[in-house]
Amino acid sequence: MTQRAASAAEATRMAIGLARAMTIGLRSWGFYPPEHPAIAVAVERFIAAATEASAGGMMQLAVTPHALLLDGLPLDSSDQAAVECAELLHDRDILQITFVAAPSDAVVRSLLAVLTLDRETRRARGGPAAIWSAEDQVAILLEQIDYQEILEREIEEG
Repeated sequence: MTQRAASAAEATRMAIGLARAMTIGLRSWGFYPPEHPAIAVAVERFIAAATEASAGGMMQLAVTPHALLLDGLPLDSSDQAAVECAELLHDRDILQITFVAAPSDAVVRSLLAVLTLDRETRRARGGPAAIWSAEDQVAILLEQIDYQEILEREIEEG
């Protein structure tokens, strides 16, 4: 996988645009049926942001409960889109999301469907990364929070 060619400021701008598009996509998918025109607009915006972000090489965003990290540094926390996106992704057990290439309409719709599954269903199916790996695509990669590892670590430390 190639690294980004954009400057740090340009990469940050693209990452915030991507965060904004992901937030709109997740919110829209939760409010409207998949065939609604608002979904089409949200998906188009998501595709455009992901295409721009991955054009110079992959873009990897790490997720914390209240921030997205790009290259280990938090995105501008004064931008509510980045904060809200981090909260939404963290709530969906996402540890990291990587944009490798421009995603298709079908890939974005599938991602939104996976990420908006209810918590019990998502976790019963192995978590978002396990569900996503069955989609057999490579434009977007997901890593999930491993709660079992966290519990084991806490037991060892306690």
